[in-house]
Amino acid sequence: MTTATKITLVRLFLIPIFVLFVYLNFRYSNLIAALIYFVACVSDVIDGIVARKHNQISDNGAFLDALVDKLLILAALAIIIDKNVIPSPINVIVALFLISRDIMMQGFRGMAGKKGIVIPADKLGKAKTLFQMVGTVALMLTLDEILIKAYSFFYWLGLISLLLSVVFSIVSLIHYIWKYKEVLK
Repeated sequence: MTTATKITLVRLFLIPIFVLFVYLNFRYSNLIAALIYFVACVSDVIDGIVARKHNQISDNGAFLDALVDKLLILAALAIIIDKNVIPSPINVIVALFLISRDIMMQGFRGMAGKKGIVIPADKLGKAKTLFQMVGTVALMLTLDEILIKAYSFFYWLGLISLLLSVVFSIVSLIHYIWKYKEVLK
């Protein structure tokens, strides 16, 4: 097993731990959850760097990395909805856009794979992921009372970042489909 894959698996195991801390009711539990979530998000960047630097890029590693990323974001979005961090129905609409795009993209990549075409992440997709992670980390930080003085900053940073991630989700999906339109033939 490669080092990059081990990092990805650590990120996978951090997901239930971060979720658990959100729902534990003790002082700083939400702050700890946000920090665990942040570490998981940063590990996504690190495993990519390690994979490229040490030539550990593989189809299985790329698949696992993408799957764990989706599970991580899904967990964060579920918490944002459950805790009503962003008012309804905006929270549900944002989550549905982001999750739907990722499902469509995974399906499109699967179709491409059957035709021997690999669709790597590009700058638009990476920007989408960056805005998702910044937005969800910021919104996780609004859950802890210790940061109450910075609540407004984290709330607006999170909301704007998530809305930008929706824009990048739509634009990048259209871009991928247009760039790899031969997959649909």
